[in-house]
Amino acid sequence: MILQRGSFNGTKILSPASVVEMHKDQTGGARIAYTIYEKHSARDPSLPMARYGVGVWREKVEEGSQQLREASSQGALGFSPWIDVDRNLAGVLSVQSSFSRVMPVYLELKEEIRRIIPATGDPLALH
Repeated sequence: MILQRGSFNGTKILSPASVVEMHKDQTGGARIAYTIYEKHSARDPSLPMARYGVGVWREKVEEGSQQLREASSQGALGFSPWIDVDRNLAGVLSVQSSFSRVMPVYLELKEEIRRIIPATGDPLALH
């Protein structure tokens, strides 16, 4: 539904503007004391810079425009949904384990998906 700008099976659930607002940085530049990504900067130095939208971590954004490219919302026991705008793809890693054990698997899974599935050229950009 999010990748389809708020529609599901042709039915509008959210307005496209609502989806865009959900994915904007909602922190107002506030200092974030702790993120789930701090321990994983060796894998991707941009991860600790992730900011929070409405119910999502903005994992990857376009450099200049700050448009969302990837979002996620990990749960404490490893449930890890994500959206990859560049590949028009949504996925879920559903496990029950400690978050510290799941995070490396989640990041490796996404790296492998990026390697296998090329970016689509942004047909449904969330601007």
